[in-house]
Amino acid sequence: MIPIIIPSGGGGGAVAGVTLTTYRRALADQLGMLLVTTSGLATVGDTTRIVLSEDFRDDEAGYDFMGRPWVYVSSGAQAGTQRRIVSQPETGYQGAGGALVLSRPFSSALPSGSIIEITSPLPSKRHLAVKGLNECINEALALLPIRARIVFTGNGTDQHDLEDYPWLTSEDEILGIYDSYPGGATTDALTRSPHSFRVVENGVDRTLVTDIRYSAAQTFELAVIVRADRLVHDGTGWIYATTPGLQADSWMAAAPERWVTAFGMVKASQFLYRMVQQRKDLDRQEKGSLLADIDRERRVWARAAMAIRVNEFPRPVANPLRGLISGVNDNGWRESSMAGWP
Repeated sequence: MIPIIIPSGGGGGAVAGVTLTTYRRALADQLGMLLVTTSGLATVGDTTRIVLSEDFRDDEAGYDFMGRPWVYVSSGAQAGTQRRIVSQPETGYQGAGGALVLSRPFSSALPSGSIIEITSPLPSKRHLAVKGLNECINEALALLPIRARIVFTGNGTDQHDLEDYPWLTSEDEILGIYDSYPGGATTDALTRSPHSFRVVENGVDRTLVTDIRYSAAQTFELAVIVRADRLVHDGTGWIYATTPGLQADSWMAAAPERWVTAFGMVKASQFLYRMVQQRKDLDRQEKGSLLADIDRERRVWARAAMAIRVNEFPRPVANPLRGLISGVNDNGWRESSMAGWP
């Protein structure tokens, strides 16, 4: 287990996480989604394959109006279950009855009050070779750097082992140190330290070396950059995940929702482009039109993602300009050099 590490905002305050469900619905809204609540059980036919909802009632829509979208159950005993709507006249969508007929039965009839997500053209989670929205989200999170804090306890020296953080390999991933110095009490709020630091490598061993010595009664935090698919909340607390990504609907990440939507749409558009390219049921003109539409959408979201990358991603900050301050440690006052300043 990685020692304490928590996400933080630009000012150092803790940030609230965003659930996989929230990310998915934001992404699905761009591609097409209907969120409904079931309203009862079917009285005829195979009740485990029929979903009823007043939101489906439409006497003018006829049969098979829904095409072949995906149904994902997001609440209740069967949460996480996914099926596809049957696309056949008289069986798929039955507007007069407010009913959907599914490709396969559930383990039991879906009770009234269940919340379901109907998505198209991608399912909520992967189905065979069809990529799901969840997968697009986790691929997006893998591209997003977020701010985080690692909590250290002093040891009376200026050296702190980084063995527990194998992913922290460069000073470029460190945003600074936050402590209660100079002269502060251990209960004071932590602020950005004016003192410098460096990472010393000795083979596979890496050590954080600080300009001052922290006593065993003193804690400090190392502000770092972490991949958003690695620092996740699993429902109990923030962890550095061995398996990257959000593994359940209730898990959370710290990346802003709009970041994930933009990068997720790029990933979704790339997959949809390849999927249309492989279709054999489309004539050349129809396929070309679909590909052009998808490519235009991809370019829009790629520009949005690039703007986020350039203007909003956290960046490493330079070590304090040592020539402007005097570093103090247990050996007394000494003048610091310009080392570490670009």
